[in-house]
Amino acid sequence: MNKKTLNWRVVFMQSVFGSYRGPVGYAFAFGLFFLCSDTAVAEILRTAASVSATSQELMGGEPASVTSSTDELLPDASNLPLRASAELTSTDLDGALIAMGLSFSGFDDPTRLDQPNPEEFAIEAACYSDDAGVSYFVESVATETRVVRFGDDELDFATESIQEVQSSVFLSGAIVVWTGEGAGDLSAMDGVVSVSVTRDGGEVLFETSVLIRGDADGNISTVTDGVVVANAVSVSELVGFGLDAASGAVLESIENSGTLVVLILGAQEHTYTYAVEQDVEYELSAKLSASLSNAPGETGMAAALGRPFSNIAAFVEAGLLGAGGESVQGSINKAISEQSVDPDPDPVLEDESAEGSLTSPMCGAMGVEVLGIMMPFALVSCRQRFGWVCRGSRSGRGLGA
Repeated sequence: MNKKTLNWRVVFMQSVFGSYRGPVGYAFAFGLFFLCSDTAVAEILRTAASVSATSQELMGGEPASVTSSTDELLPDASNLPLRASAELTSTDLDGALIAMGLSFSGFDDPTRLDQPNPEEFAIEAACYSDDAGVSYFVESVATETRVVRFGDDELDFATESIQEVQSSVFLSGAIVVWTGEGAGDLSAMDGVVSVSVTRDGGEVLFETSVLIRGDADGNISTVTDGVVVANAVSVSELVGFGLDAASGAVLESIENSGTLVVLILGAQEHTYTYAVEQDVEYELSAKLSASLSNAPGETGMAAALGRPFSNIAAFVEAGLLGAGGESVQGSINKAISEQSVDPDPDPVLEDESAEGSLTSPMCGAMGVEVLGIMMPFALVSCRQRFGWVCRGSRSGRGLGA
């Protein structure tokens, strides 16, 4: 296998819809596209995208009120950005809030790479209940599909008729679960946060998820499926990330008498490969989703992927009385920004203008399908743009006829 080391540089795309020659990939919020210095590219023929959000009230485990929202990319992309949100509340006879569900899904213009935060993909979902008979199911989904083609300008098909393309998925986010003191049957607690990339509607190129499960004995378990890395963070660690003392005391009480799980998906990169042939059209689809169901009575769940938490503050203040919603939300977001996972040590990041900003903000990108290139991780600040110099390697490995 021949390898060549290349320097990387940021390339600002002018257009990604319709016929376009350029990087073929996806980016979650805070991600950037890169091309290598010899401008090896692929061709995007067509692009489609959609977002959806659902909040479903359950009474005694049975469906009751529901609200949902969808948005889909128009052929001329004139309706960007796409947004879907669904919020639903439940009250008692006196009008007091007893349960709530909220879901959000967004897709922004992937060509806005001159912005500090392109926010291409982002989802958030949350639900809670303080009532013994009411619970919620919430779901957020964002998808993008691109029809792509690789020509002889991109890969050396004259040498090998089948070439291997290597790409990366970039992830970051958080998941939070809580239950009150003496929680009973939690078998209704169920959550899945997942990311997948498929080709031609069936071939799975990449798939990973975090699963949350409750049982009849009041226990909560979390399992990672695939390569995603999710690290548990304690209340004392959240205090180190700025959680105030009063909120910390409330969370410690929940941690000691009930259940409190805070999982941080630090910024991480995972690679995958697939084979391509010259001038063959391939349909690549990326899907980002969060599906959460809480149990009735003093329970809650929340997840964010591709953006910081924006809505968990309201759920914390409603479901965890005495805790400051903004303080809890801010400490979790800072935990995400300051944790990172580096499963591949090859990419090198150099901060050129980081003063006054988070050193490792929430970032994520669905990999770029470019010519056997491993795309390096890109970090940008939520408040201030970072400049990065990244280096990677290019493999022109053929798989044979």
